[in-house]
Amino acid sequence: MEIIDKRRYDMFTQVRDFGVTYGSLFPDPSLASQAFAAVNAAIADMDTNDVALKGASVKARAARKKDVRAALQERMSLLAKTAAVLPGSDAEMRAHFDVRPSASDQQLLTAARRALDEAGPMKAVFVEHGMPETFLTDLGALIDRFATALQERGLGRERTRVARADIKAAVARAFAAIAQLDVFIANSPAVNAAAREVWKQSRRIQYPNAARRPSPGEPAAAAPQTPPATAADTDSAGEAA
Repeated sequence: MEIIDKRRYDMFTQVRDFGVTYGSLFPDPSLASQAFAAVNAAIADMDTNDVALKGASVKARAARKKDVRAALQERMSLLAKTAAVLPGSDAEMRAHFDVRPSASDQQLLTAARRALDEAGPMKAVFVEHGMPETFLTDLGALIDRFATALQERGLGRERTRVARADIKAAVARAFAAIAQLDVFIANSPAVNAAAREVWKQSRRIQYPNAARRPSPGEPAAAAPQTPPATAADTDSAGEAA
């Protein structure tokens, strides 16, 4: 989530906690209890989509691709070294398994698929030279994981767009519910002055003191006024000059 959404999320959890603490003041079912339920649902939606955003982030996708690429390159290197010592090995055969470390992602994927096809008929010989019985299956799984990691580059952008839109919608629903609660708490005789003060603090978005912004419905703080220059100030400035 973006910083502003994280601050909104914190405020929503404060509203949720207020509802838990003062739940006895709000009969169920009622508009107030429904509004608190809407805030709780918005919090859950924001949690879910925050997880989706983290999973779809460019950094996360790059890390997953880097890890599986390294594993695939290592597996291809072992295949190439083994192929080089097989009976009857020649340059043409070894070329089926060689792949440059600097190969692009697509070149590595193509080379790995070619190696899988070439090694299939020779599985027994590779196993005789120390490869595990599952080496073909393992290589196929790595190829699939790498192909998926490459595809996720495009899918991640779409997931990010959807998750951000869902968070925006959840925020809007929560604010609408809080607006209803503002009215209910102001009007309800069951809510005393102390509870109203707690509510006022609970539904306020917290900002660092150095860059504080008003919460929705809260008037912006007046800009500090510069005091007018006095005669003494003017005289002092003249002496300094």
